[in-house]
Amino acid sequence: MPGVGQYTFMCNKHGGVIDDLYAYQLSAGVYFLIINASRIEPDVAWLQAQAAIPPCGTGELKLTDASHNYAAVAAQGRA
Repeated sequence: MPGVGQYTFMCNKHGGVIDDLYAYQLSAGVYFLIINASRIEPDVAWLQAQAAIPPCGTGELKLTDASHNYAAVAAQGRA
């Protein structure tokens, strides 16, 4: 549903967890993933490798690393 985000996992083909992330659907077919800052390079590399494999690797999937345009603050601990 557009405008809705979900805390989720990026999993390998065996269901093992690569990393946790937030996934937002911005509009039909457009998604925004927030991945951990310490894992940007390996996570983006993994996503790009997956994007090259059919059926994603048909040229219809556009993957852009825009992490240099954004920042996030994760407050933790007692309120």
